[in-house]
Amino acid sequence: MPASVETETGRTGVAARGVRFHGGVGLVAALHLAALAVLLSWEYGPFAITLSVLAWLFVNCVFLLVLPRPGVSAALSLALVVLLIVMSRFKFDILQLSLTFLDFLIVDRDTFSFLLSIFPRLRTQLIVALVLAGPALWLIWRADPLRLARRRSLAVLAATTLLMAGMSVAAPEQPWEPFQGVNHISNLARSGVVAVSRLTSTGWIEADPPASGLTPRAHAAAGPGPPSGETCDTTVKRPHIIMLLDESSFDVTAAPGIKVPEGYTDFFKSMDGVQRTMVAEATGGPTWYTEFNVLTGMSARSFGDLKFYVTRIAAGRVTRGLPQALQRCGYKTVSLYPTYGDFLGARTFQKGVGVEQFIDMAEMGVDEDMQPDKFYFDRA
Repeated sequence: MPASVETETGRTGVAARGVRFHGGVGLVAALHLAALAVLLSWEYGPFAITLSVLAWLFVNCVFLLVLPRPGVSAALSLALVVLLIVMSRFKFDILQLSLTFLDFLIVDRDTFSFLLSIFPRLRTQLIVALVLAGPALWLIWRADPLRLARRRSLAVLAATTLLMAGMSVAAPEQPWEPFQGVNHISNLARSGVVAVSRLTSTGWIEADPPASGLTPRAHAAAGPGPPSGETCDTTVKRPHIIMLLDESSFDVTAAPGIKVPEGYTDFFKSMDGVQRTMVAEATGGPTWYTEFNVLTGMSARSFGDLKFYVTRIAAGRVTRGLPQALQRCGYKTVSLYPTYGDFLGARTFQKGVGVEQFIDMAEMGVDEDMQPDKFYFDRA
């Protein structure tokens, strides 16, 4: 009788271990299937899907080198992929640009401050998510029966890196692709390959040494100063200047009973002579290109791929431009900014180039940046 009892107990233990093993394998498989479903939901086309799957394997292998448990690695990779897609969609909603690798290299305090201004409860939500993530990862750790040798992870990591690099070089990202708002993971992976390649070969920015003979750091510290021979009579009374950043104009004659000056509607004719109801203009890119071009007199495009971050790069570093020229002629400069001043480092950038008084949306006493023109004219 005792032998019979021991046999039954042994069978029960083996069965329990078998159920636990298959359950753990099923959990790991479910995590990978969930990740595949997420990628297929946001990636379009065979090229993007293949590149995103390779990126998924790459991230898994990175985690496996630290924690050789496929379940935990899959859970962390899934959380990271979802977080990256959410961040990319958030950036696209604000800037009409998806996430790129350079976003992780250019991180400043203004970016976090802007996020907290828009989502004041974000800090609390992140803390709660981290607290809940701990027990979840512990349960997956206990349930995961699989182990993977680090040598195999390293081999797969090397293979995926070579494949992603080859695909990115063979089909480089086009300038218009970040403006599409799709293929978040594949575009991020491709931009990472290009960014790392360029940073290792040419660095951030190629620039000639200053003609003054000073080192670049000493030249920047000395400041550019006004152009030689430039004078301005500050005793002369000058007119007030109001500069508007007008991204688009709507033909107001579409509304009944509106009187307009002669020739007003000619402004809404396109290059082919067809009458339009709305005209949108830009200098080849987003609003902050124009802001940078006008205030500094420099070309945003000359910064290459960094042009998307030009105001953040120039913040506190570029100190010459239109505001300084106006100050030399006795003007006081004021900027009314229609959103939070931390947006793309706008406050730091504008005050750096000489804007004396920077007033953002919060200081104007509004909670939304969508205000009619009359609101800003009244503030001016």
